[in-house]
Amino acid sequence: MKLYDRVLKTLADCGKLDPYLGAELNITPAMYGRLQALVSVLEPFAKATQMSGSKAFVTLHLIPKWILSLKQSLASDPLDNSYVALLKSKLLASLTIRVSPIIDEVSLALMASALDPRDCELEYLNKPGLADDVWKAIEAEVVELNGCRQKPNGEMVVGVMAGHASSLVHNFRSHCHLNCYLWKQQLDFSIIGFWKEHQSEFAELARVVRALYCIPATSTNCERAFSVAGLIFMQKRMSMKPETLEVLSFIRGNFPPQYSLSEFADKCCKHAMDAVRDDQL
Repeated sequence: MKLYDRVLKTLADCGKLDPYLGAELNITPAMYGRLQALVSVLEPFAKATQMSGSKAFVTLHLIPKWILSLKQSLASDPLDNSYVALLKSKLLASLTIRVSPIIDEVSLALMASALDPRDCELEYLNKPGLADDVWKAIEAEVVELNGCRQKPNGEMVVGVMAGHASSLVHNFRSHCHLNCYLWKQQLDFSIIGFWKEHQSEFAELARVVRALYCIPATSTNCERAFSVAGLIFMQKRMSMKPETLEVLSFIRGNFPPQYSLSEFADKCCKHAMDAVRDDQL
């Protein structure tokens, strides 16, 4: 059911519950068309909210494209009536104020989007030179995350210098130029799968990807975690230790129903060992 149909159904239900309100909400065909036009403006926002509120983990690289698609949906149209034009202008002004730091200057979301091999040049940005500034920030992160460090076996690993980081970024962008068209044609293309496959080839950049792509793009997962903790830490369990609450919250939020507890524990151990091996690259 589309958004405006749900709105009309809600209005109709309200009219059934309150006769006076029903008389006030006598919807004529002209009013239906006007309401349909107004609510259709909000349809992209409803879809974005639905996607961000899903249980699937939303990574940062999606945010710039969401913002630009919302701004495009609010572009003025000569066929818009006065109500729709006013709603679009107000929504666009509010959206611009809220999201300008994300898409008009160097941000973590743009850095994550640049590391998507299909959009490494950030061609959808309107600000000249911003893509180059984003890649300079990525080079700085490469140097920061790949400094001199000691492996668990005691061996010292030499860090990445600034000049080498620039060469690594250049090689990655050249690789993307050659293959981005093919990747864009793949309907089942997975960014996580790409970086798992190429993490040995671009090991230094892969560390930046891990640092950026683990950041949740929305607060829904955090709010869901607080709700789970509230259901566990009830009045009758006020003496629970913080460590116990942490473990129970983790199990409640991550325990898949298709696994037994022992299978889930084995799966967590395997992921932990994989993370250790990845860190030793």
